[in-house]
Amino acid sequence: MLEFIINYWVIFVVIAVVLLLGLFGYMMDRKKYDEYRDEIINEGRASNTMSSHANVSEVADVVQVQEEPQQPNQ
Repeated sequence: MLEFIINYWVIFVVIAVVLLLGLFGYMMDRKKYDEYRDEIINEGRASNTMSSHANVSEVADVVQVQEEPQQPNQ
């Protein structure tokens, strides 16, 4: 078993580097996710967007569209 490890030490080093890079990427991604989640939670508390009511007077008037009859192409 020790002879196998000695003969193929390069493979173990490559595997270790790949696993370390994956671990660092996961930790950085998790940190960004936590920051984004905290930002969303704190934004909801600051602006109180959930308690706002719709104002009917702010809605635009309905625009009527007149349709023109289509003439057949020849």
